[in-house]
Amino acid sequence: MRGAPYAALCAQCSVRAARVHAVAELFAVVTHKGRSADSGHYMAWVRAKQGSSTWYVFDDDAVSETDTEYVTSRLKGGGDDHMGYMLFYRAKDW
Repeated sequence: MRGAPYAALCAQCSVRAARVHAVAELFAVVTHKGRSADSGHYMAWVRAKQGSSTWYVFDDDAVSETDTEYVTSRLKGGGDDHMGYMLFYRAKDW
């Protein structure tokens, strides 16, 4: 009888695992532009809503719009360009 509670727990874990989405989408990026982590400039890029191609760029007190193409193709870094520093993903509805 000792294993019975653990068996129930394992069954619950299996049910939870079956509900986990295997597909995720990028919804926010923190970028850094500069030659070292303690100097330069940080910005946040946030998707407007799930599945949207519109992104908001937060640059200090200025907020502007851009699109998925820019975020996924231009934030790769190199030299003094913006480089993805932290990437945030969420489960995607399917």
